[in-house]
Amino acid sequence: MDSPLTTLIAIACLAVAGWAISYLIAGRPNDGALRGAVLGLAALFTVLAVVGLIEVVGSDRPLPRLQLAAYLVLSPLIPVAAWWWARGDRARSGSAVLTIAALAMGVLLARITTLAGLGA
Repeated sequence: MDSPLTTLIAIACLAVAGWAISYLIAGRPNDGALRGAVLGLAALFTVLAVVGLIEVVGSDRPLPRLQLAAYLVLSPLIPVAAWWWARGDRARSGSAVLTIAALAMGVLLARITTLAGLGA
């Protein structure tokens, strides 16, 4: 799973987290563009899930398949849940939720690549 896709997702996670943190520091309420960027993370993780599941099924290496598949399938739900929360809470705390979600997605990406045998 070491590909330009994982690099793109890592950069996107950091960019969205930086954007959300700038809103948090400035005290600005989150807006549709920032929430859309978080949904973009969900879309990128959906693509990663499809590619990753194909790779896991086709691999003959010993992998923790069930755990890796669970991470891949459930990972797009985190940014969607953050979007849902921030949509209802447009205050500063909504920006904090989006910041935490974007940072958590970066950590989750690192965990997925480690489970796939790339970080070992």
